[in-house]
Order: sequence, then C-alpha cells, then structure tokens
Amino acid sequence: MVHDEPGVARLLASPAFTRARALAGPLADDSVRLRTLLEQVDRKTFGIGTIDDLHGRLDIDIACSVVEARAEELDEGLGEGVDDLDPTTSARLRLVIAALSYLVIDHDAIPDHRPNGHIDDVAIVRWVTQVAAGHLPPPHDDHGHHGPVAPSSGAPIGAPLDGAVG
Repeated sequence: MVHDEPGVARLLASPAFTRARALAGPLADDSVRLRTLLEQVDRKTFGIGTIDDLHGRLDIDIACSVVEARAEELDEGLGEGVDDLDPTTSARLRLVIAALSYLVIDHDAIPDHRPNGHIDDVAIVRWVTQVAAGHLPPPHDDHGHHGPVAPSSGAPIGAPLDGAVG
C-alpha cells in the first residue's frame, strides 16, 4: 500500500495522475515549462473558487516553492539534470511536479468544476509535500526503487516512462 489512506493510493494510481507523472520528468529539466506550470496553478479555479480559497493552500504553496527553486537552479545553470540527482531527490522532485500538473488538469478523479472538485487535488498535493519534506518516506518497490509504484508499469512514480509526453 502506498499510504495508510486507500483513497490516496487510488488517486496516485488514477489515469489522470499517471498522465501527470509522465509529464514530470521532462518538465523537471525545463525552467520555462516549470514557470508555465506555476502560472497555471496561480490561475486555477475550482467549483468553490480559486486556489486562494482552498483549505490546502499551504501545501500548494510549498509545492510551488519547490518547483520555483528548481526553475531558478536551472536558470542559473546550477541545477543538475533530474536523472543525475540522487534517486530520492529525483523521485521527490518528480512527485511534486506531478502533483502540481495533476492540480491543473480539469478532468481528473473528481472534475474540478464541482463544488468538491478540489478534494482529490489537495489530497495528492498534501501527500506529496509530506513525502518531499521527508515526513513520509518514499515507498520502495520490490526492486529497491524509490517512490510509489505505478500499478500499470511497475515503475516508481516519478520514474521516466517510455514515450512520456513532453
């Protein structure tokens, strides 16, 4: 099990999060696309209003800070390629990017236009920020890979996928 809460495990295995995860690797090495993602997060609206109206705004701010720091590293030429980072850092960075990518997708597990459409987005971002902060260790698969395993591929979440969309 990925987490004690079965709902979070289902969200992490959902097609929408799988798509977001596929985008995370290529985004992690592109500061322009990372900043575009941050702009999309800022403009995001849900059935209850904007990001500023969400109870989970702190976790979203933390995730955005991680992505902003990555973009700054890349702009300054200080950032290594995501594949050159240690596996735990790489997996955590990809998870944060995937969570924000999931957040901006309109048609995810709970469509965002509904009054409760933000619940799945906040749950994923909250779980990911806890993993990224080290409060929850990234789970390992049977092969010693870091990060929750994607049921469809057997690859750790955040690992590059063949044919990932970029």
